[in-house]
Amino acid sequence: MKLNKKDINKIFTHFGYDAQVKKLNEEFFEVTEALVLKNREMAVEEIADVLVVLEGIKEHYKISDVELLEVAESKVDRTIRKVAKSRKHLLKK
Repeated sequence: MKLNKKDINKIFTHFGYDAQVKKLNEEFFEVTEALVLKNREMAVEEIADVLVVLEGIKEHYKISDVELLEVAESKVDRTIRKVAKSRKHLLKK
């Protein structure tokens, strides 16, 4: 997925770092609300809002998609190892 970096930077620059961090917190809350309500349409809207703000933060910190995916993959691998370890522990009981 690619958003227009020029537009993302324009938004981030206009509102500023502090406001975007606050906005991200608000959007995370709204995603949670949509999930609690089990409202798919609302969830899609709110997740999109989170992605827009996160793209601005990624640009601010010069985080590439490759770097982010590498870290995300290591997080998934770590969690899978925990799941496997937990299953082995449960099977021993």
